Amino acid sequence: MFKATNCRIVLALTLCYVVSAEAQQRGQQQRGCLTPREAFQVNEPGAKLCPPQAKATPPAAGGARGATSPTPNTGTTTQTTTTTATPANKEPAQAVEPTRPPERGNQNPPTVALVSLPPLVLKYSFLRSSSTGDWVAANLATEFRTGDRIKVNVESNEQAYLYILAKGASGQWNTSLFPDEKINGGQNLVPAHRIYQVPADRGIVFRDPPGQERLIVILSRRPIQDLEKLRNSRENGGLTQIAFNVDDSTVGSIRAKARDLELEGGNSEFYVANGNGADDDLVWADVILNHK
Repeated sequence: MFKATNCRIVLALTLCYVVSAEAQQRGQQQRGCLTPREAFQVNEPGAKLCPPQAKATPPAAGGARGATSPTPNTGTTTQTTTTTATPANKEPAQAVEPTRPPERGNQNPPTVALVSLPPLVLKYSFLRSSSTGDWVAANLATEFRTGDRIKVNVESNEQAYLYILAKGASGQWNTSLFPDEKINGGQNLVPAHRIYQVPADRGIVFRDPPGQERLIVILSRRPIQDLEKLRNSRENGGLTQIAFNVDDSTVGSIRAKARDLELEGGNSEFYVANGNGADDDLVWADVILNHK
């Protein structure tokens, strides 16, 4: 009797999963677009990201108070079409089809339809060291105290170049968290769907003076030369980290290349997507941590 009941439970759960997956797929087909979370999971070439108002799973109410990932403007713009009225005493202009030259056999090669690359999606979340020493999910709305320790989990939906920079309360870009000589052999070209926990050791420690701590997570299909040059200068000294003293102008020029980003998430887990489908796409996540 127990075995039969157990089988019915497993069968019911399996059917529920299949029905749920089919419903999600139908929802994607009806919308004709993907949310950042969906794009992260399916990695579909030519897929389009949903505009913010069409997302199936909007960010939680209030959002992540400590996160600006990406910055409040996602980069998506709304185009307004202006229609000019035709005067009543004039006939509307008619479209004139251009004259085609006479055909002289099949001189032109066949047209090849180009399919854009899948959206580039970064998934990230934070962990916090508990009083027992365990690492637990961290809510970015939390006000962190001196001595608190955190880590960031990062994952890409495809092979790409990953960079993580930190700016302390002093206002200086004085720390590079990734690449790290202790993670991935010091290389920042990361494979698809492999989770990296950064930093590898005790975590990021909040130290005095209090203030806003800022982290930037960058995912790019191409190496970012401004940062690669700095990293190479450090490798000459036997390290594989990016050099210290990255200035605001360098950070700003990189930020300007991250266009048309879409964000999905709550207070602890986020997806940031770039749906341009180009081979030089870049994803940028800017996180503000409040240190009291």
